[in-house]
Amino acid sequence: MNVKQKLGKTIKRLRTEQQLTQEDLAFISGLSLQTISDIENAKYDPLPLLFVK
Repeated sequence: MNVKQKLGKTIKRLRTEQQLTQEDLAFISGLSLQTISDIENAKYDPLPLLFVK
């Protein structure tokens, strides 16, 4: 499992533990629903977001 996969799995676990939908997390974080989905599915490298947020 690579870093993107581990991060996506962790974000999904934390989100579901808080009973949040991807839509909820997108609203709270200011990211798009598609970005949240892509991060959770290891299709997006969130590192650039660290420099923006």
